[in-house]
Amino acid sequence: MPDLARFQKYRRAAVDAVGFLRTLQLTDETTDHFTPEFRSKFLKGGVRSAPGDGAIRSDGCGTALVAWVAYLTQGTEQD
Repeated sequence: MPDLARFQKYRRAAVDAVGFLRTLQLTDETTDHFTPEFRSKFLKGGVRSAPGDGAIRSDGCGTALVAWVAYLTQGTEQD
């Protein structure tokens, strides 16, 4: 028998986690101090390890990708 109260709590936590993950992804808005060529070639779409860290690491990008795929395949974004 499903536990609706627990599901809603976990669903909210997953949505919040993905929202935080989006703040770590480098976009045009977060890299506008770099030249457009450098930004599009090296930065855009990368994921930082932490909000205060500018380093882009492949393991951070991979972990973020796995989290996004898990979120989408679980159907959490659907009502």
